[in-house]
Amino acid sequence: MADGVLCPLAPIISFKISDAVKYTTVCDLFLNGFWGAIGKDTWKSLSPKAQEAFKKTTGEVMAKQCGLTLDEGAVRDSEKLSAKGHTFYVLPDQERKAWLEATRPLQDKWVLEMTGKGYKNARALMEDAFKLSEKYSPITGRGFKK
Repeated sequence: MADGVLCPLAPIISFKISDAVKYTTVCDLFLNGFWGAIGKDTWKSLSPKAQEAFKKTTGEVMAKQCGLTLDEGAVRDSEKLSAKGHTFYVLPDQERKAWLEATRPLQDKWVLEMTGKGYKNARALMEDAFKLSEKYSPITGRGFKK
């Protein structure tokens, strides 16, 4: 039996975590990247019209839509859970900052591991990811609304 689970809101229902727990702390500590790619030869084989369609619907446009969709799903799930008596506690900003600081060793470990694998810009990538999260979170709402 676990004392706690650190995960996004989405799996709470789908993984049936909500069957075992009735309290959730919304800490909003981490972010997950995702990406899509297409091989050069495949890209070259597409018609200019198809290439243009990809350009218009991927990149920043797709990233924003995916983030919004995931966060809206989390909002719906949290509303369902609240209706069933599940309690949510949202970390106040100051407490969230303290939690983020407490995770710094994990961040430093990741940078060290990635640098060891030859990714010299690992720290800059991680810092950019956090900056982008702060920039775009007002648009998506971070997946929880009271």
